[in-house]
Amino acid sequence: MIENDRNAEKTSRKQSEARRTLKLLKRLTLGFRARLDEDLRPLGITLAQLRVLHAIKSEATASGAQVARECSITPQTAHGLILRAEKNGWIVRQQDATNERRRIASLTATGEKLLQDTDVVVQKIEMDLWEGVKRSDLKAMNDLLEMAADRL
Repeated sequence: MIENDRNAEKTSRKQSEARRTLKLLKRLTLGFRARLDEDLRPLGITLAQLRVLHAIKSEATASGAQVARECSITPQTAHGLILRAEKNGWIVRQQDATNERRRIASLTATGEKLLQDTDVVVQKIEMDLWEGVKRSDLKAMNDLLEMAADRL
């Protein structure tokens, strides 16, 4: 009976720490996004727009549907963000030579420069976030998070 109580207490403490970890991960994610949005504002771009530009950069023949999937947003939302990016001169779109219903997007020089500028902002936030944390501690944390993610 005492052994069962100890095991139950141990399990309860582990569940409590696991829940705390998930809450901290959510807080970290939300805080990072808020800080990123704030720090990107002077560059005239939002986090959603930045994600779209990265999706377009990573796929040489990116269509609106591909961008939507890559960014985990609806095609309608992707369409609006793509139109805004085109209007801002960050991307150009042209007809796909193999499918006349499809338009493919690519970054302009202005869009490339903007991504370089945003990378500086992101790196600064990351440096602030992990200041004083040893690389070995980050690696250990990443290993644990990867193990947990693989279980989902």
